Order: sequence, then structure tokens, then C-alpha cells
Amino acid sequence: YHPEFWVDFKVFGSLGLTLLFMVAQAIYLMRHITPESAEEQSKP
Repeated sequence: YHPEFWVDFKVFGSLGLTLLFMVAQAIYLMRHITPESAEEQSKP
């Protein structure tokens, strides 16, 4: 591979894939996290 391609991939490709993974993981986890009840949230 050419050095320019590798640098572009490492800078933009890796960052983009990491952000995409984070968003997908957050959506997946939000489906499985149960909200706490109001009583539990009001306790100190």
C-alpha cells in the first residue's frame, strides 16, 4: 500500500469505524438497560 493511503486509513478509517462501533454498541445496550424506578433515583 502507498503511505498516503495507509495514513488516511489510520486517521479517518479507524476513527470512523470506532465511532460507528460506539454508536451501535450504545443502541444495543440501551435496549437491554432497564430504567431505575423513581424511588431508587430519589434516594441519596
